[in-house]
Amino acid sequence: MDLYNKLVLGFFITSCASTATNTSETYKQHDLAPQVSAYSSGQDPISTTPNPGISSEGKQDSFDGVSSNEGLESVIKKEEITEEKPKTFQDKDVPLHNGNVPLQEILMVYKLKKPQFLKDQRRIVVYKKRRELGLYFGNELIKQYPVGLAFLSSFSKYDKRMEGDHQTPEGEFRLVYGFQGKYGKSLLISYPTNRHAKIGLDYGLINKSTYQRIAYANDHCLEPPQNTKMGGNILIHGGGGREDWTNGCIALDDKPDMDEIYSFGRIGCSPVRDSAGKVKLVPNTLVVINP
Repeated sequence: MDLYNKLVLGFFITSCASTATNTSETYKQHDLAPQVSAYSSGQDPISTTPNPGISSEGKQDSFDGVSSNEGLESVIKKEEITEEKPKTFQDKDVPLHNGNVPLQEILMVYKLKKPQFLKDQRRIVVYKKRRELGLYFGNELIKQYPVGLAFLSSFSKYDKRMEGDHQTPEGEFRLVYGFQGKYGKSLLISYPTNRHAKIGLDYGLINKSTYQRIAYANDHCLEPPQNTKMGGNILIHGGGGREDWTNGCIALDDKPDMDEIYSFGRIGCSPVRDSAGKVKLVPNTLVVINP
């Protein structure tokens, strides 16, 4: 190798080492800073709440997707990235509750032997960390299923904040309507809730008028606006529940899982009079999404 080639090779090696060092220092300095200045404190305003849109895979093929990769790494907390995955139903030591029993047979047993539970509110409860979904009558668990979540859920554990953050929302929701979509049977949940809307208002993602429209819709059991900067169109749908791949939705295997959940869910609300005599609207099926 002549002197000229040796000099060029030495310069190339030095340049690569310098670039790697600078990249490392940049990540350390910014620590994958949040997307908007509202989150510059490093705190997650939604996750501090103790109570535990249709996306690009849904009916309108829009809204909840990311238009570009700019700022994508800002939703990932460096210290939360881990190679250890939470235990899911894919692990042999995590059994399914009534996993191999058809839902119709389970409901028949309850009708004959435990009819009192069938009068309780139907609930669909998701545990994001364990990637599981359970069907309940009140507090009575009747069956569990494995689920897939937003594809960034394995790296960052956030409630959904805004359009394009690729997070599955947390909180209490209702079923707005069901339909046959791109990924089979689908159920739209009532995101954003009033709680999410209040945070969006505080951090400048929506204005007061949009906040009021969201609150009115939720208070009257209507569909909240789905095309705001907070994102929307969050579904429970089919397409596969064995890995995280959605833009924010909750995905299950089509058969029999999504078929059973679709038949179990009840759309909308019913008027209920409380102890003070005031009538309020109660979800026919309460959807609870836990961290």
